[in-house]
Amino acid sequence: MPGHHPAEVTAPPPPPGPGVQPPFVAPPSQRDKRRTWFAVVGGVLAVFLCVGGAIGTCAGLAIWMSVEQNTEARAATDRYMGPLQRGEYSKAYLEMCSDLRELQTAEEFAAEHDRRPRIQGYEITRTEPSNREQATVWVTVRVQQNSSSATKRLRVVLDPVDKRYQVCSNDN
Repeated sequence: MPGHHPAEVTAPPPPPGPGVQPPFVAPPSQRDKRRTWFAVVGGVLAVFLCVGGAIGTCAGLAIWMSVEQNTEARAATDRYMGPLQRGEYSKAYLEMCSDLRELQTAEEFAAEHDRRPRIQGYEITRTEPSNREQATVWVTVRVQQNSSSATKRLRVVLDPVDKRYQVCSNDN
């Protein structure tokens, strides 16, 4: 084309694009401090409740086990002392722990108690869990024989053979 110079040719403008945008559409606003404090206090409270609940559960379980252990030890002592009082030595013998039953026969046990003054009565005065031996309770019993009374301390254990509390002390 006449009169047209190649230097005069212009390129079309670039298409509109996203270009560089700021990282935030709107400037950041101040956080709500009350909301943050509620979250912090709520978290601390939740931790205290969980820890307190765990401690309370452990303490409650320990108290329950101690009460249950003392109750079982008292029942075992009654199962042993009642037959002794009635002269039912074979029944009393069966309420002794397996370790003691290995030391003497039922006949030897009965003969030994036949030679002693008969028990007229007994009273369980105290139970005390052992600090050194697990599943062991010391039971204090006041025993009335003839016109005198004596205090006996019986060791009551959870027998591993019979799986129940039994008297395991030959201080009768």
